[in-house]
Amino acid sequence: MDTLHQNICIKPYKSLGRFIIALTIVLVGANLFIDQRESLAEYLLFAGYCLAMIYWAVAINTQKIVFSPTSVNFIKMSVESDFALPGDLQLSFDEINAVRLLGDHLFIHGTRGKVSFPLKPQSKTAIALKSAFEAHGIPFEINSSLVMHKP
Repeated sequence: MDTLHQNICIKPYKSLGRFIIALTIVLVGANLFIDQRESLAEYLLFAGYCLAMIYWAVAINTQKIVFSPTSVNFIKMSVESDFALPGDLQLSFDEINAVRLLGDHLFIHGTRGKVSFPLKPQSKTAIALKSAFEAHGIPFEINSSLVMHKP
């Protein structure tokens, strides 16, 4: 087995988390120069918005997929459906039934649950996941019309 893929960690929403953090910093910086707030409620509303954005960025940045020598761990990801609360799921490689990239959504089916999240077929995350799963002998099926075929 390839030792390169034994302990890799993939954060599927790393770019989105960084964007949210940058946007929050820009908005806080811009609002420091605005003196149009007249009441405490306006300050509290803005502070609540900033706290919500920071909470969202932290929640997104804690989501990750970790490949260990015997299993794959999905940490703080929606396991049952897209609208379920995030949870942890550990699947040994024997428990994984299928890994499919359908359209722009990745589905990982296991005997104890299903993990799915949006993923572009030609992204760095898709390439890293494909090589990691195939290094453990699990086929990675890509069935997407978004994949550019070279002539």
